[in-house]
Amino acid sequence: DVAQPLAVMSLLWLGKWSVAVIAAMVLMPSLAAAQATPPNGGPRVDGALTDALNRQPKERAAAIIQIVPGGETAVQKRLAALGRKITGQFANIRGIGTQLNRAELAALVADPAVAHVSLDAPVHAHALIGADSLMTLDLVRADLGSVAKAVTGNGVGVAILDQGISGGIPDIKGQVAAFYDFTQGGKSVQAYDDYGHGTHIAATIASSGQQNAYLYQGIAPKARLIGLKVLDKNGSGSTSAVIAALQFATTNKAALGIDIINLSFHH
Repeated sequence: DVAQPLAVMSLLWLGKWSVAVIAAMVLMPSLAAAQATPPNGGPRVDGALTDALNRQPKERAAAIIQIVPGGETAVQKRLAALGRKITGQFANIRGIGTQLNRAELAALVADPAVAHVSLDAPVHAHALIGADSLMTLDLVRADLGSVAKAVTGNGVGVAILDQGISGGIPDIKGQVAAFYDFTQGGKSVQAYDDYGHGTHIAATIASSGQQNAYLYQGIAPKARLIGLKVLDKNGSGSTSAVIAALQFATTNKAALGIDIINLSFHH
């Protein structure tokens, strides 16, 4: 199974920068652990995937296959023999995406080149609406235990995996250095947000506060923002899109100046 810490990642960037970098590295511990060979020597299967296929035995479910070192060609040939297309490739976890029914899953489980098969599960953003969602800068700092009020984030790059960042908000417009849409294959586009959650997160991090007399200034108002859109207009996305965005962020961290990865949604 992929791990659960996605819901708490948004809290970790607000501490020391080094803590935030470590937090990004521990996003999916069970995905990394799944690469190890199980005690019985056979592959591991995500219970959520088998449950999904049991509920709809005649249907296929989106899946992520992790492969043992050197087994990539064998698994690709097996998928081709089954008539299944590869929907994504994730070198960071030695995995590929596809769609499987129960019989196809059974064939993969029997293949020694397969380390683990898991459900390409949905991810979701959760938005607070109303007075409880409005917090001043001092309240945010107190809630998260941050006392470094002089910290501005100047020169620090924060990649935000979320639903987008609005390009028309003056408070954060100047901070958006790059934007890539992983609901459209990861292509570079002009920053946008068709749901609002990502802009809320971006403003919490780096809003200048100029639109509200600096009452709701972000924690790090001079940070650079790199938007990686993984959630659609309904605030929903897939595990595979998140993995693809993480792979892109880590591969291009030097080119884009990414120091921190922020995720504020649940799996």
